[in-house]
Amino acid sequence: MDIVTTEQALVAYFASELSLIADSTIFRGSLPPSITNGLGIILDQVSNGNEPASGIITAQIIGRYTDRDTALELMEAFDSLLPVYGVTQTMDDTEVVLTIVKNSHPACYMVSHQGREITELTANIKILTKHHEVTTEA
Repeated sequence: MDIVTTEQALVAYFASELSLIADSTIFRGSLPPSITNGLGIILDQVSNGNEPASGIITAQIIGRYTDRDTALELMEAFDSLLPVYGVTQTMDDTEVVLTIVKNSHPACYMVSHQGREITELTANIKILTKHHEVTTEA
């Protein structure tokens, strides 16, 4: 399993489904401190599966939003979107097959960030992944 490619595929999938932009409104890893309107996908446990090129990953999704309604709408979108089974994202020369399920229900809450009140969104997910090399005809 290639963890970097898996993380890229997760961000690409959620960006596509939630109309977000990779590295602008959805990020690999924690949100940069300067971002107050965006999501980060933090991989927190990684385990190789029982087959070559497969893996089991748990991740936390954390968002920060100045507009509470935006956070609530994304919370609802995550809850409606998952679970998904066997979606494929092609990253360079690798097809990444993802099954993504909820590990908890998403939640929103108020926090202070850089001296102002914002709404944070959090959700925990579990990802089963399998990688396939993409072959091209010569």
